[in-house]
Amino acid sequence: MMEDSKREYSKEIEELTAEKNDLNSRLQKLSEVQSQSGGSSSEIEKMKKNLEEEKLKKIQNTSKKSGKNNAADQALKKKEKEMRKLQQDLHMEKEKYNKMVEKTRPGSIGDPGGAV
Repeated sequence: MMEDSKREYSKEIEELTAEKNDLNSRLQKLSEVQSQSGGSSSEIEKMKKNLEEEKLKKIQNTSKKSGKNNAADQALKKKEKEMRKLQQDLHMEKEKYNKMVEKTRPGSIGDPGGAV
C-alpha cells in the first residue's frame, strides 16, 4: 500500500517536473517574442509574472509531494524494522518451545526417568 503511494507520488512529481519544464520553455519563448516584436511590455510583464507564479506553485507542490514520499519511506522502514524484530522474537520462541518439547520427551538425554 505504501509502495503504491510512493509510485503515485513519484508519478505526480514527474508530471509536475514536466509541467515546470514546459513553463520554462514558454517563458523563454515569451522573452524571444518580446525582443523580436517590441510588443506591449506591460502585457508581457504581466504574462511573465503570471508564469513565474505558476512555476513557484508547481515547485511548492513538488516539494510537498516529495515530503509526503519521504514520510511514507520512513514509515515503511519503521514497519520493516518492527517486522524483523517480531520475526526474530518468533524464532527465539520456536527454539524455546523445541527445547522444552525435547526435555519433556521420554528417553531424552535430560530425562531422569528415561529408558535404560
